Amino acid sequence: MRLGIIYKTLKLPILYRHRLMSPIKEALGRSDTNYKESIYPVESVKKSKIAKLFYFIISMPKEKTIEKEKIFIDESIEIDDIFLYFPEESYINFYISSNDYQFIANLYNGLLEIKEFDFGNGIALKLNRIFILNERRILTDEVIFKTNSPILIEDIEENPVLPIETSIEYLNGQFNAIHHKILNDIRRERLK
Repeated sequence: MRLGIIYKTLKLPILYRHRLMSPIKEALGRSDTNYKESIYPVESVKKSKIAKLFYFIISMPKEKTIEKEKIFIDESIEIDDIFLYFPEESYINFYISSNDYQFIANLYNGLLEIKEFDFGNGIALKLNRIFILNERRILTDEVIFKTNSPILIEDIEENPVLPIETSIEYLNGQFNAIHHKILNDIRRERLK
């Protein structure tokens, strides 16, 4: 399943990926605290190596400017950060994909409760619209997928597998190993 979320914001830090985990975690917590804690255990509990349940990407307006400015971590620490500034009438699109229906349902319900998410330092995401995207039905044994961003494949030691340095068979084996783990973690099924 895929969700599309349209946010209004005037700026984002250039390193936005880890910061966008905050509204996801808050939405899951508002919808179902027990579910959130099952995939994001509290700090005192040892974190398990569960496969990531979702993927996300941001689609930004083509018209943007880049500026450096200071942000405050706390009263005594300030750092320089780079921000992307967007035209006032534009929106960013946030797409989240997961094959876990419980994750999508909890995220959807939690995001509906968060009309505005404050990142601090003058950054706010204002919810404009959230919707479930249609899925194409797979009717053949072979399919070709288009991605909106690069795919990182890692081996068992978490080292990147580079296509130019390995055979296609090894690359496919690592790709299948990742998806076997995801299926096993989520559905307790084997990759077919």
